[in-house]
Amino acid sequence: MTALVLMIMALQTAPIPPPPPQDPGPERRAAAAALFDADPYTSENSWGIRIAASRLAGDVLTERNANLYDRDSRLADRMGVRAKTGQDEIIAAAIRCVAEPIAWRLYVPDLVALRTFSKSAEGRPFWSYFVASQPWYDCFRQPVRDYLAPYVDEDLQIVIAETPLR
Repeated sequence: MTALVLMIMALQTAPIPPPPPQDPGPERRAAAAALFDADPYTSENSWGIRIAASRLAGDVLTERNANLYDRDSRLADRMGVRAKTGQDEIIAAAIRCVAEPIAWRLYVPDLVALRTFSKSAEGRPFWSYFVASQPWYDCFRQPVRDYLAPYVDEDLQIVIAETPLR
């Protein structure tokens, strides 16, 4: 009876969690990043830059209490166009952000197999769904803000000059 109670209690205790994984390293990070398309005309990349620039414009106008009718769209358009000039480095940073959790979970052979599967006819629907469910806005937000930081004041002054108080 005592042995039965001890066995039941032993089964009910939580197992010791595994140690955290080792840093994936550059090879796994590169293999994970290769899963995603860096083409600037891919919808995730195109709208990711535009949305992050638009939200930055709204934040800047609200922060400086300069939010008037039509300024938000004008500033968002200016910042979106400017962010498109640096799209390669912005997209690369966003892809690194999205790929990081995958690099921690999978090894290089698994990543290569996943890439092969994602390019196949059978894997394309799954991969499209998976890519669409990634946190693109969160991953584009900081690279866009970093890229546009030197131009915020200049663009804001131009937009304010275009839309004076009436």
